Amino acid sequence: MPKMNEYIRTWDNANRKWVYLHRVIAEKMIGRKLTARDVVHHINGNVKDNRPENLKVLTHATHFKTHRQIYVSCTVDGCPNKHHAKGLCKKHYRLRYPERHYSNKELTRRGLYVL
Repeated sequence: MPKMNEYIRTWDNANRKWVYLHRVIAEKMIGRKLTARDVVHHINGNVKDNRPENLKVLTHATHFKTHRQIYVSCTVDGCPNKHHAKGLCKKHYRLRYPERHYSNKELTRRGLYVL
């Protein structure tokens, strides 16, 4: 799942706050305000692609089931391991996102972190 800062936000003058653009577009598509239980799913997985045809309003449960069906095993070619997060097994997830698993000292020791 993408980090919240990867989503495009826009300023809502009426309510004087920042809102996520995909939620605004989804509200216009379905003709009502989204509830806290509504999740806007990006069909192609690109959170910056906010075209109406790429958005689908789901419940949390349905959204979870959708992602479970997409990622059952690791998406790295030839890897037989079970999916952990972002389509990767634990091994490949740690290789791809080392900063989320190791301290700065450990990253420096492994040659992955430069001060």
